[in-house]
Amino acid sequence: MATLIEDYALIGDMQTAALVARDGSVDWLCLPRFDSPAVFAGLLGGDEHGCWRLAPAAVGAGAASAAARRRYRGDSLVLESEWDTPEGTVRVLDLMPPRQDAAPVLVRIVEGVRGRVTMRSALRPRFSYGRVVPWVRRVDPDGTGTPGYDADRNTFTRSYGSRELDASLLLIPQVGFLPPGDPRVAGTVEAVRRELCEDGFVRRYPLADGPDRGGGASGDGLPGGEGVFLACSFWLAHDLALIGRRAEGRRLFERLLELRNDVGLLAEEWDTRRGRLVGNFPQAFSHVPLIDAALRLGGDGA
Repeated sequence: MATLIEDYALIGDMQTAALVARDGSVDWLCLPRFDSPAVFAGLLGGDEHGCWRLAPAAVGAGAASAAARRRYRGDSLVLESEWDTPEGTVRVLDLMPPRQDAAPVLVRIVEGVRGRVTMRSALRPRFSYGRVVPWVRRVDPDGTGTPGYDADRNTFTRSYGSRELDASLLLIPQVGFLPPGDPRVAGTVEAVRRELCEDGFVRRYPLADGPDRGGGASGDGLPGGEGVFLACSFWLAHDLALIGRRAEGRRLFERLLELRNDVGLLAEEWDTRRGRLVGNFPQAFSHVPLIDAALRLGGDGA
């Protein structure tokens, strides 16, 4: 059974990064850079796609092989994973030291905590696996005048001549396009909540099978059923604070924090139907607006 995306932790050296599963398997690593071909790509299928599994030899497969505890050491990206077995307790430290012009290094350290535990290491690299080219959808929330603004709904729209919304409109007050006190900003926030929210979280744009299924086609060529975008939901929490509704923003922010995995990481999206993280993982585009919203909600609003 494939590992769930939310069961991975991230380690890296600022030039590339690896994903480490709960069972001690490094299932994703591109070398020497983020945009290089993958050496470990078990994330895409199984061990045959490349992995480095390091765990107690006695543990079983699947959920039974998962570490009992995981955490990052202090404020670092040094990952600690601990297993409890009948023979004792063992800890594995995973890290990638920052480098200058040196070659990348993936370090895995085994520490005995209690008793005597036999370990098993299985290294199965798959060199030059190939890179995945991301698909990018371009949207254009432009216009300060009538073409990009729907006066009847008191909201900006994603493009000239369109009635559709796009969650990127929530960035209008954050980037200084208009001040938070402009009534069109509050109107746009309300429109996004009314038309793009699902279970309180924000989708990027209308989908054919969403709550607003009567809306126009998005034109992205993708089938419906996407999850809600976590970055967009953090934008909404940020905006609620900007327009003076800090308590509502904080409630949404706290709900979003509950979606993090055991080491505090978020994916690109949240599947409201299955109740799990989906999409790219871990997603910096989710964590950066988390930080922005936290600063806004935790400060004096300046």
